[in-house]
Amino acid sequence: MAPVYFVHGDEPLQREESADLIRRQVMAQGEVEREIFHVARDFDWDTLTTLGSEMSLFAETRLVELKLGATRVPAAGTKAFIAYTEQLPEGVTLLVTADRLDANQRKSRWCKALASAGVETVCWPIKGAMLGRWLEARLASVGLGADPDVVQLLLQRVEGNLLAARQEIERLRLLHGEGRITMDRVASGVGDSARYDVFSLVDAALQGDVARVCRIIDRLRDEGVEPTLILWALSREAQRLSLLSHGSVRGEPLDRMMYSERVPKPAQAGVRKALSARGLRYWQRVVQRCAEVDRVLKGRRHGDVWDGLLGIGLSMARSPVC
Repeated sequence: MAPVYFVHGDEPLQREESADLIRRQVMAQGEVEREIFHVARDFDWDTLTTLGSEMSLFAETRLVELKLGATRVPAAGTKAFIAYTEQLPEGVTLLVTADRLDANQRKSRWCKALASAGVETVCWPIKGAMLGRWLEARLASVGLGADPDVVQLLLQRVEGNLLAARQEIERLRLLHGEGRITMDRVASGVGDSARYDVFSLVDAALQGDVARVCRIIDRLRDEGVEPTLILWALSREAQRLSLLSHGSVRGEPLDRMMYSERVPKPAQAGVRKALSARGLRYWQRVVQRCAEVDRVLKGRRHGDVWDGLLGIGLSMARSPVC
């Protein structure tokens, strides 16, 4: 163990877990006395000076935590940190945590003194493709795997907040145990009204009810339902219609194909109606449209996601405006 650990940065979850890891390693050494100080403007910086002269009555090792938070270190703090790191007391591990430090703070004498005396951990924000990889690794760490569309849905739901991501992963773990998380499982965990509307949208499209498709899309948008979940439901049905239409062209019995594709009995009438109204090429174009909206959703193509979802729904409803 190093005598000093300095953890700071933008990301609260990483700061918390880095500090937890350090605490566990220190506490694993045996009898450890832990002291915690929350630094505010009126903090007595002489506390650092007395650490070396004070002896613990209960343990040979002491873990002293200084929680800076967003408090800026004054001149007295700079002096205390430098003095402490120049003469490190035996049997004491100092853990200093802080929120995001600006460029001037990172160049300060106190910051450099802590970093040079031990181990510095900077918790930078995780963005872009790295966030998706972090989420996949986090899922794997608790025995979960996820399809790419599930990862995309989780990314939208947590909006880059790693603390929220941890809570969402814990919820999935409690609901489903270890194993692979599919969109069906995620859909079963969303609110009842949202889940009802997502699948009602597919039913309305299969029935050719253009007005109802428009109403449901507007309701889902107003309720803040993730577009990824809606696109998943629409694209799954479009792919199934394309597959069934292709089989019909080859002369395969529709009843047998719907059985193998596990089309629910209440939905079979709508599927028959959709297949009789349009041919294979039409449904292949709808699948292609789903792929285009997916690229918009992932930022790989310009466009309005909700307009794209409405277009898919109307296409599935065989609307002449499409």
